[in-house]
Amino acid sequence: MSLKNLKSLYLAYNYIEKIPKMIINLKSIKEIYIGHNPLISIPESILDLPLLKYLVIEKDSLDKKSIEIIKQLKQKKPKVEVLVC
Repeated sequence: MSLKNLKSLYLAYNYIEKIPKMIINLKSIKEIYIGHNPLISIPESILDLPLLKYLVIEKDSLDKKSIEIIKQLKQKKPKVEVLVC
């Protein structure tokens, strides 16, 4: 199964602790909903998703590196709407 044309990814309420680095393979992804998870880390590769427009993420349990990645995302792509729960 190929996910190369996937536009939205809804993973809320799934007890996810980290987003896999392979997320960079989702070149068509525009929306990622991953709030309400005990998320610890996000990969730096999220900065390289060319069409990303919307990211919903849980901040409470994120490590410092991931918080910096979110800040970089906001600076690098100011049109991306980041909602931190």
